[in-house]
Amino acid sequence: MFECTITKDVPKVMWFKGSDTIGTSDKKYEIIDDGKKHMLVINNCEFDDEGIYSIEASGKKSTATLTVEGMRLKFELPLQDQTEKEGNTARFELELSHENVPVTWYKNETKLHVSRTVLIYSRGKKHTLEIKELTLD
Repeated sequence: MFECTITKDVPKVMWFKGSDTIGTSDKKYEIIDDGKKHMLVINNCEFDDEGIYSIEASGKKSTATLTVEGMRLKFELPLQDQTEKEGNTARFELELSHENVPVTWYKNETKLHVSRTVLIYSRGKKHTLEIKELTLD
């Protein structure tokens, strides 16, 4: 939340993120005007919300920077190397320190997608990748 107190009543203030105007119709933001006190609330703050925010009123401007700190995500159970026979299923499991964190799986530099032989699922902190009908490649 950004808060600014202006020494006199002004008819209108404008909030900005960088050079973009923040509108009242955007559910991401809540604009509160309480007499001389003006507030900008940023709901569900994310890394994309980082930036320079400013308020303009009567030709004057005040600016502040928002830095978003990330959660301290850790691998509670990291991936383990595996050796499987051709035709079998390889199962990779990991557990994170936080629930409901999206995970993207890769083979080398290629993003994996669910298919007939690739299954990806998660429950809470646990995430699993299964590769069925293994081939040498």
